[in-house]
Amino acid sequence: MNRNKLIFKFAKNCEKPTTAFYRFMNIFFVSAMVLYGRKIYGSLRKKYGNRKFILVPTSDAGDIMYFRYSKKMLDEKYGKDWLYIYDNRNKRIVDLMGFENVCPMPVYSVAALSYSLFHDNDNKIDMINGYAWCMFDCEKANKNVRFDYPVMNVNQEYIDSIKKDNDLQDKKAIILAPYEQGITSSGFSILSMAFWEKLAKEFADLGYVVFTNCKNDAVEPVIKGTKHIFPRFSDMEACVSELGNMVSIRSGFVDYVRNSTAKMVVLYPNDLYINQWSIDLYNKRKNVREYKYAEGENAIVSEDELVKTIIAFYNEK
Repeated sequence: MNRNKLIFKFAKNCEKPTTAFYRFMNIFFVSAMVLYGRKIYGSLRKKYGNRKFILVPTSDAGDIMYFRYSKKMLDEKYGKDWLYIYDNRNKRIVDLMGFENVCPMPVYSVAALSYSLFHDNDNKIDMINGYAWCMFDCEKANKNVRFDYPVMNVNQEYIDSIKKDNDLQDKKAIILAPYEQGITSSGFSILSMAFWEKLAKEFADLGYVVFTNCKNDAVEPVIKGTKHIFPRFSDMEACVSELGNMVSIRSGFVDYVRNSTAKMVVLYPNDLYINQWSIDLYNKRKNVREYKYAEGENAIVSEDELVKTIIAFYNEK
């Protein structure tokens, strides 16, 4: 096990102490992170003065896109010179989003700032948790909520080549996206590969060219009987729109294509997940259906029935 994995394993045990040792180390660990975070905060204040700091302590690509949707509201609330502090592992994605004022930092520094912000009882940390602001504090029922969609530099040649290579001028196409990180990390169940294979076969039998959006490796293999597709972040929405159809488990991929004109089905494990992450909360559209598959009111817990329900939606005229 490498050093980084050991550190994160230790930190996880400290956050949820199960023994006297880890209960003691929890106090030490949190205190050290808070002090380190305050030191970093002081350095940032010295460098950037009184500008508003907005920290986004997440490395998930979908969360970063979700945060980007809130940019216009953040500009109106805090002024356009607010500083976006983020994990430097996400530089490629953040550069794509068109943020004007950014401060990339190592993951440990971002974590320390998060601890300081969370445990700040002395009002010494004047900083906004951007993740909490756009994910939880922004009232979903508020009709004044306005998403700010970034303009992407689309590689049209890539999309055209997919259509040409698969003869899509005269055929229907659909993208299946079975992979995610948030649902399993939250402890919820996912749909079986047998479900996705059956769904793919049903679409193929209806004459669709079926693609799997995935890395095509041991962790994310292509669904049996489908073709591989893995567009860049900047090409995702345009690719889904031009191919015309998509079925996806709720993941960061959905955040990148939520404004697509395609006919889409998004799948959620339960009420808790759909209430927090529904793409229909702000802009209800006739071309989108959202279904729960594990539990909750009106959940379709039979995978066979869920396949039939999805196919029926795509057969609607």
